[in-house]
Amino acid sequence: MKIAILGIRGIPSCYSGFEVCAEELASRLAERGHDLRVYCRSRYFSLESKTYKGIRLIVIPTINNKYLDTFIHTLLGTLHVLFTDTEVIQYFGVGNSIFTFLPRIFGKKTFINVDGLDWTRKKWPYPAKLYLKICAFLATCLPNHFITDSREIADYYARIFDKKPHYIAYGIPVYSPAPSLNREDTLSKFSLEQDKYILFVGRLVPENNIEDLISAYNQIDTDLKLVIVGDSRYQSGYVQYLKNNGNPNIVFTGFLGGDEYLEICSRAYIFVETTEASGTHPALLDAMGLGNCVLVNGIPTNLEVIKDSGLSYDGARKDADLKEKLEWLLDNPELLKEYKIKAVEHVKRHYSWDRVTERYEKLWLQALSGRAK
Repeated sequence: MKIAILGIRGIPSCYSGFEVCAEELASRLAERGHDLRVYCRSRYFSLESKTYKGIRLIVIPTINNKYLDTFIHTLLGTLHVLFTDTEVIQYFGVGNSIFTFLPRIFGKKTFINVDGLDWTRKKWPYPAKLYLKICAFLATCLPNHFITDSREIADYYARIFDKKPHYIAYGIPVYSPAPSLNREDTLSKFSLEQDKYILFVGRLVPENNIEDLISAYNQIDTDLKLVIVGDSRYQSGYVQYLKNNGNPNIVFTGFLGGDEYLEICSRAYIFVETTEASGTHPALLDAMGLGNCVLVNGIPTNLEVIKDSGLSYDGARKDADLKEKLEWLLDNPELLKEYKIKAVEHVKRHYSWDRVTERYEKLWLQALSGRAK
């Protein structure tokens, strides 16, 4: 197959779960002999087209604007891909569904991963929320097929639009102790010790409720530090607000990737997922795969991921229930160890990039042959 991927910042992955998914899928499909093109944004990558892991990178410009960055880049990418021999186009992000009809006119098969309910995110003003809601409907009718990585989100689309997307779970690598994980360079860099910190990983945006975690932590009597990994390109005021409410034992690392990310994520005592935004959160799966006891905001999509291999708190109570659950875990270290083991076993059993790749490949091949439903 000749496959193009649009709607992301590009690969190698540099920001979010969509980029990770695109890289994991594309690299595995290239190994299987498929022809892959990934459209990248010039803000993050060189304008000279190149290859990565056997994948062709098509780097095109966009504009540096929170609301139009993705829209403009995906529009230009769509116009470009029309005049290539691409057979399958995989879009990511519900806001890009508006573009999926055009390649179909040119005889190409289009697919979109809608992720979660993007219009519920606090970062969007009302016009953007309305646009995303309209795009959710368009995702059910403009592309050949639409996909989500959450059964909860699939049920939402079935209930609201009477059309159910294909469910293909997110994946995680099968982690094993690599040489880089036997060092403690990153911990030393931030004056941390193994099993001596509580960890959050994610974008520093309002819907992730990091202020609740900071507030709960500030009320706990503990020697553990709180480590917040992530940043925000468009929410500098919110990021500063978080830092202003911190204390010397709260460490903001900024974005981390590669070995630094793996090291800091694999040596935490507790991992906390505070988001109220729906969808499967890659950082949560990574944390479980790296052997963390996870405590999550009890929204349905988070509970779907952890099942009985993690713990939850009532996000509606803000910092109150989160504080109580953190204190309970700190007072029960043996139980915490049990959940660390459960987390690894759970994700290895249910989440695998190889399995995810096979599901996408099968769906695309069936669509090309006219057999996909």
